[in-house]
This record gives sequence, structure tokens and C-alpha cells, in this order.
Amino acid sequence: MKSGSQKYAALLCCLFFLTASILFNARLTSSRGNATYIELQSQLPSPQLSEKISLGYQNLFASMLWIKTLSYFGSSIAHADYSYLNKLLLNIIQLNPNAEHAYYLASFAIPWNTNNTKLSKPILERAIRQFPNDWRWLYYRGFNAYWFDHNYEEAGRRFSQAAQIDGAPPIVTNLALRMQTESGHIDTALSFLQRLILDNQDPNLSKQLLKQQHTLLTEKTLQQIDKWLNTLSFRFNNKRDLLQLRNKGYVIPTRLADGGTIVVHNDGTIVSSASNQRYKVFTPPKRKPTTTGHNQQ
Repeated sequence: MKSGSQKYAALLCCLFFLTASILFNARLTSSRGNATYIELQSQLPSPQLSEKISLGYQNLFASMLWIKTLSYFGSSIAHADYSYLNKLLLNIIQLNPNAEHAYYLASFAIPWNTNNTKLSKPILERAIRQFPNDWRWLYYRGFNAYWFDHNYEEAGRRFSQAAQIDGAPPIVTNLALRMQTESGHIDTALSFLQRLILDNQDPNLSKQLLKQQHTLLTEKTLQQIDKWLNTLSFRFNNKRDLLQLRNKGYVIPTRLADGGTIVVHNDGTIVSSASNQRYKVFTPPKRKPTTTGHNQQ
């Protein structure tokens, strides 16, 4: 005969694994011939419900969900449902409010792949409240406000707040100043990504960060070559244009940062063979003072 405590422990284990099976239930399907994960959001409990059914094992549940999150994100990044990924992260931080890795993933994975901060902003705002003495979350929020929302007032405010926290590196102050002047070139994004790479300890996330960095470095190189091409008196609109530049003494790389080579289209535009398209970099206009003394956006 099992004692009452043994029965309770057995019941607890059953409930635990039943709940875990619900949390991680997903099905593999095919979309247009490509195998992709179709996650049913209805199968994932709300963050509040996850906390209740964890039965006191919040950190363990949070760790299990993190493994699931990395598996989902890593295997389906091109076709991921980022609202579902966002819900996974919300569950994790509800179970473990100190799960920095979840806030960290939200700071770059969601906005970089959705090109907006609608989903990531609430998570970063929560990180700011959870870690008031950590400059990084204000820094990430400031960059996202600048790069994706084009909200320079918000970006400048967040960078300025981050710069006042002990331990903030000089780059934070520099970015805060740029928001008040003529920031917007691609070096701002590269500086941000470099800081993310230095801070990151997860090899899975580092791979995605490095990929994004290589994309931006490639675009920076192509922008420079565009400027050189504009100095030519005649364009062939093929690889002979690159030969002209080399003959003039310009250094044209044989391999770009993303691993591709330079391709010259018939209309004269240049791209990388790795993507066959240009990265669209937003460059905000210079701010001009108005009669009211506020900056015009």
C-alpha cells in the first residue's frame, strides 16, 4: 500500500507530465512542399494559466519551454509564427521573471524578423522594470524604437536613460547623442549588433546575430561600391563596371561578408549572389528645429 504522501507524489508527477505534454504539443505538416512547423496557439496555455498548472515547478517549466522555443525558432526561422514565438516567451518570463535569455531573444528575433516592435515592446518594457539597474534593456528598447519604429524621441530618451546607469559603455552615450543630430546610417545598426554579439552567451542565438551582421556588412560594402560606380563616365551594366573600378585603384572584394559574390544586374544595380536582393536600410532624415523649439521628425 502506498502512503498518502506517495500517492500525492505520484499524482503530482502525472499532472506534471500531462501538463508538459500539453505545453509542447505541436504537429508537423507540409506547406507548399516545404516541411514547416505549424504551431497551434490554442494548445499553449496563457502565461497566467501556465504559472498555475506548473504546481510550484515554475523554473523547470520555464526551462522546458525555453528548449521548445529554441527548437521551434531554430528549425523554422524562415516561416516562423512570431506571434506564437512571442507567446512562448511570455510564458517563460511569467514562470521565471529573471529569465534574461527570453527577454534577450525577444529584443532581436521578433523585431528583426517582423520589422516592427508590436510584439517585442511589451516584453522589453517588462525587462526594464524587472532589471532597473541593467542598462542593456533600455539600450535594446532604444535601438528598436529607432530602427523599427522610426521613433527618434523614444530612442533618444531610452538611450539617455541607459547611459545614466552604472556600467553603460560609451557607445550608449554616443547613440543618445546621435539621436539628436544626424544618426541613421548603417553603422548604427552594426554597432548595436556588435554589442548584442558581445553580450550573448548562447551559441544558437549567436548564429542568428552573426548572420544579421554579415547581411548588414554586405549592404555597407555594396553601398560604398554604388558610390564608386557613380563616378564612372560610362557604365556597361555588367561585371566590366567592376573591372573599371579595379583599374582605377578601388579595392573590390571577391567575396562579400554574407558569403556571396557581387552580381551586376542589367539595370546596373548590384546585389550579393547569396540573396540576389538588397537589404533595405532605413535612413531617417536630419532633424530640423521648428518654431516651437521641438525637433521635427
